Amino acid sequence: MSVHAVSDTASCPLQWRLFVPEEWAHDAPRRQKTGMPPEVGHREKWRLALDTLDELAGWGMAPPVVVADAGYGQNADFRELKHGLGLDHFEGRSWNGWHHHVTLVTAAHAFLTEQRLAPKADTADSPSTRSSTPSRTC
Repeated sequence: MSVHAVSDTASCPLQWRLFVPEEWAHDAPRRQKTGMPPEVGHREKWRLALDTLDELAGWGMAPPVVVADAGYGQNADFRELKHGLGLDHFEGRSWNGWHHHVTLVTAAHAFLTEQRLAPKADTADSPSTRSSTPSRTC
């Protein structure tokens, strides 16, 4: 489950939460094997979303509008993270591994977004590369 800042031209993940299935809540050997902290348990996805929004509000990030994807990723667009950058390809079995994975996917997404939105390189005709002194021609 993730919360993103979104504009007309870009999006950026702000926070992630790993959905823990209910059957994991009391499976101590599985939890220990994966390194899941004892305070983490099963929470419904909608509760994870509200927890995340509360945490972001505590950081001073209160969104003017909140939109939820009821299909959890069925939107053909917020898919670059899943398909292009491999968010849904994580096959590890550890709490820390999942967090490392989403951190790297987020960094890659931020880099690609920055590259996509960066102004084109200056050209000879652009104001920033034109000389302020007139050229002399013979």
